[in-house]
Parts: sequence; C-alpha cells; structure tokens
Amino acid sequence: MRTSTTITETEKATYTAFCHQHRILNDESPEAIRNGEHIGSYIALWDVDITEDTLNVALEKLSDRLVFIPAEQVEVVEILSKLDQGQRDIVASWLSHQHRLETDGPKGFSNVSVLCAWLLNRRYAITEQGLTMALGNCQTNGRRKLYWKDGPSKIALTVQAESSITHLDRRTNWQSRLKYSRNSTRTDAVITLTNQHRTQQPNPRPRRMHGNKSGSCI
Repeated sequence: MRTSTTITETEKATYTAFCHQHRILNDESPEAIRNGEHIGSYIALWDVDITEDTLNVALEKLSDRLVFIPAEQVEVVEILSKLDQGQRDIVASWLSHQHRLETDGPKGFSNVSVLCAWLLNRRYAITEQGLTMALGNCQTNGRRKLYWKDGPSKIALTVQAESSITHLDRRTNWQSRLKYSRNSTRTDAVITLTNQHRTQQPNPRPRRMHGNKSGSCI
C-alpha cells in the first residue's frame, strides 16, 4: 500500500536516479513525459510506493514502450564533462564549420566523442587545429567509424583527410599558399589543391617510331 497520497521528494529522487542508471529519457521533452506517465500509471495499479524494486518491475514490463537515451549521447556527455566551458565552446565553433561531417543526432554524438577522445588520450590541446588533425587521423587510422553526410565523392574526402594529417607547427608549400583563415573551409582547400595539380605541364608529344607501317605512335 502507498504511504502517501502524493508523489514524495524521495520518490522523485528515486525515479531520477533510476532513469539515469538505465538511460531512460527523463527531461521536459514529450517523450520523457510519456515515460513518466507509463511508469507512474503502471505502479499506480498496484497502489505501492515508487521504489527501486517497483521501478525494476515496471521497466521489465514496459521496456518496449519507453524511450531511452542513445548510448552515443551518454558517451559524449561523459567526455564533454572533462572539458571546461572554453574548450566546449571551441568544439562547438569547430563543428559549426563542418559541412560534410555529421554533427547532429547519435552519429554526431559519436563523431564528437571519437575526435575529443583522440585528443584527450594523447594529451593534446582542444583547439580547432587539433580537432582538424584528429579528424584526419581518425578517418585514416581510427578504430571507430566516422559518419559523413551525403555529398561529394570519396576522392575529395581523401584529399581533405590527407591535408589534415600534418603537425600543427609545420606546413608544406602548398598549404602556405592556401592562406587558411579562421573562416576558410576545407572545400576551398580541396578545390585549390586540385587546380594546382591540373596546371602541371603536359607530357611531351610522343615521337613517331620508324618502321611502323600504320603510322601510329607507340
């Protein structure tokens, strides 16, 4: 039997902790409100208090109706908690310039986790240049997949990745000519590099070989 006619603060705290432990969505979104309604209505049928035991029974019976927090979101929250506000602002600014990389939803959460963890594990600074370097390394050598939006061919992405795998304090001649600014895009870099390749001198005209009756060049 219930010991109170209203939901107590202890029961609210128990429910909040239970949702956090089991990744049950518990915020002000419509989905989270429906989670509370499903669980509350089920427990009310038994006229008992909201405890960890009664919540476990409700979870077992209602798991197909509840909305859970994606594992990718749980992971990124944990990783971002290791950054200060200034570092999180840098990550947000860098993401705002990524037009090919997935930055929203579970795929976006996964991408941010992979890139930030790559820098943190190596004790590299969280900077926009560092995130670009991490992007190139994770794309070519990473153990986890990066997610991209639909768009240009993989050839352009390969050039983009190769241009990113450079030390932060070293630039090749063509990189210096590109004169990156804070607001420049990686697409500009790919186009410029491609045009440079196209301006190379063509191969000399092959000589006609004597003795070939057809007159073709070999």
